[in-house]
Amino acid sequence: MLTDRAQLILRAAIHEYINSAMPIGSAHLHRTYDWDISPATIRNELAELEDEGFLSHPYTSAGRIPTDRGYQFFAQTLATDQIEIESHESFSFTRTSSPDDLASHISEQVRSVVYAATRNHIVRRGLERVLEEPEFSSRDAILAFLHAGDALEQHLSDVSEVVPRNEVAIMIGDETTRYLSTDEYSIMASKFMRGGKEYIVLMHGPKRMDYERNADILRCLCM
Repeated sequence: MLTDRAQLILRAAIHEYINSAMPIGSAHLHRTYDWDISPATIRNELAELEDEGFLSHPYTSAGRIPTDRGYQFFAQTLATDQIEIESHESFSFTRTSSPDDLASHISEQVRSVVYAATRNHIVRRGLERVLEEPEFSSRDAILAFLHAGDALEQHLSDVSEVVPRNEVAIMIGDETTRYLSTDEYSIMASKFMRGGKEYIVLMHGPKRMDYERNADILRCLCM
């Protein structure tokens, strides 16, 4: 069981890594956050979080990056977060009932491929945007992601079966293997009714996706 301080530092480290794509060290966290915690204490907490499997330490950097376990912890904490009214209003585009419009508008707001589907209609948007992320700097990385996306498109109905209606589902690493044929990426999804039809909106991207923003958008779809 992580202490409150360890949870605070872990969430901050993951948040900063998601934003920067750079390994995060104690000096960066100390500069960025107004905590009454010394750099040495932050450094010790990061080391313990690494020992417990929430962070890993690239050989070429003094900083740390999240593991699947770290990302999964981060995602679980989002389940209890409440969306701000201001965020709800800024995501007013989620009120449309057109899968094409939903996928197009959402893909402009996130760094993920977005699928919007009803029983007989599937739309995919945002591939070009997500391929600008540093995870896809090589041809092999792009091809692997495209292959996973093709697998996912074949399994959208399977994903829909396990996503509770009016909730945000988050799958990371080996939780996605059944749908992507790999454990290298993350999936976020919500399922909801609109105009008498059941919709599912799904986001697929690197594990370093903006889980907080994506979750806010998916919650708005369910309102």
